[in-house]
Amino acid sequence: MKTLKILFAAMLMMPMTLLAQNQDPQEILKLSDQRVQYQLTKNWDDFISLFADDAKLQHGFGGINSKEDYYKNLQSGFITYTSIELQDRDVKFYGCTATVTGRMLVSIDMRGEPSSYDYHLLEVYTWMDGTWKLVYCGYRDYKTAP
Repeated sequence: MKTLKILFAAMLMMPMTLLAQNQDPQEILKLSDQRVQYQLTKNWDDFISLFADDAKLQHGFGGINSKEDYYKNLQSGFITYTSIELQDRDVKFYGCTATVTGRMLVSIDMRGEPSSYDYHLLEVYTWMDGTWKLVYCGYRDYKTAP
């Protein structure tokens, strides 16, 4: 009976131990960097694979897209990312959730018109099915955000 209790206690602790092993800020920053690299190289299939199925993407102008809608926009060529620079990023863990905050300098070509933006960035990742998935990616104007 004592062995059974020890085995049960070990099984209860296992998910917390596994989660703790995955709370590596560098792993999250690597995913963030991959997101940017995929955007710059127009690797939309790998880009979208970083996101959970029900993920939301919020643009600097306030619009919100589902993963599916954003994927369609990217494939259409509506936006071409010409440069993305991430600065001052910070990773925080909250149980099985990780946040990345920082600054994002973006240059795009939208319908032939070049534009540049300076944003506050928020990425939210959650641990799902043995991997980190992006559930929210949003940014807003750096100059007007508090």
